[in-house]
Amino acid sequence: MMRINQAIKAIKPHLKIYLSPNSQYYAYKCYLQDWENWVNKGLVDELTFQVYRDDKNSFIAGIEKPAVQYAMTKIPLSIGISMGTTISPVHIK
Repeated sequence: MMRINQAIKAIKPHLKIYLSPNSQYYAYKCYLQDWENWVNKGLVDELTFQVYRDDKNSFIAGIEKPAVQYAMTKIPLSIGISMGTTISPVHIK
């Protein structure tokens, strides 16, 4: 991954590598996305963390995970919040 990142940046130095993963555990287990390591190695420039929960405590627990807190110290990080769909809205309780 580092070589790919370097090759891309050599061609387009101002290009931003952006990622929108699930929790570190889920992303790695299901998709082999080790995004915390990628952030640590400087391979990701910005991150939107997907916190699609339907209750406040679970939402807070998601954004308090160590990988999320670590990423916040390294790169710009935003939080993705699911509002559901028109047919099935999500209400945070």
